[in-house]
Amino acid sequence: MFINDIDSEPYREDLNNFFFWFDRELCNSFSIYRPDSNRDTVDLPPEEVANMIKHIRQEQIGLPTKNLSKIAGLNFGFTRTGTNVEAAMHRGIKTAQSKEYIKVENEKAIVV
Repeated sequence: MFINDIDSEPYREDLNNFFFWFDRELCNSFSIYRPDSNRDTVDLPPEEVANMIKHIRQEQIGLPTKNLSKIAGLNFGFTRTGTNVEAAMHRGIKTAQSKEYIKVENEKAIVV
């Protein structure tokens, strides 16, 4: 959700998760991630997870999405991958695809 648009229709990643941004430009240009920042998975915006995935993809050429999800979760400080971690990483993978950081074919993430 964009703070400037609070009175209008909210941006929703899904029905359970809201992420507040000052404006769409800031959201679209956000290019960093904060590894191991002691946050809960619900506090990780998909845009930040996508940036982590982009970083991982620069180091690895082809990786199954399940492994990519695990590595990203570990980089965010989650030692175990449960349902919540997998869901947050999956949202990040989808965002990384929409930003054309990666392409997923046959459950394998490749560099675009």
